[in-house]
Amino acid sequence: MVSVVLPVILGIVAPGIWRCDALPADTCELIDDRGWKPICVDVAAAADKAELLAAIADAAEFPSHFGHNWDAVADCLTDLAWLDTTGYVFVAKNGGALAVRDPAMTEILLDVLAEASEWWQARGVAFHTIWEGQLPAGLPALEQL
Repeated sequence: MVSVVLPVILGIVAPGIWRCDALPADTCELIDDRGWKPICVDVAAAADKAELLAAIADAAEFPSHFGHNWDAVADCLTDLAWLDTTGYVFVAKNGGALAVRDPAMTEILLDVLAEASEWWQARGVAFHTIWEGQLPAGLPALEQL
């Protein structure tokens, strides 16, 4: 299973959003061992938007002034000055379950993550997302790792 994460942590694939069917249990540790900041969130464990935003804020160690809305998530993900790292990987554990339960929230989250990746890429910093699971029909397909 480690091979699923290798293209990301070895820099073989370009920064962006990548999908896999199942993540190895040690995904976040592998990313951390690479020297990058893993932002690991079980996105399906959040019962609603407020819980999802809180889980993201906790995983990314957002500052206390975080505004608990999508714009604030986008702002914080394109700052991250409080983290000492050379790259970031947002790991959306159980993304397929969130996609089935709330396609609209899934689409917003993916848009925010794509914008963050583009923002960091323009600055020469890697920002990847690994999405675990399928996406609902109607959302653009993600390239598979």
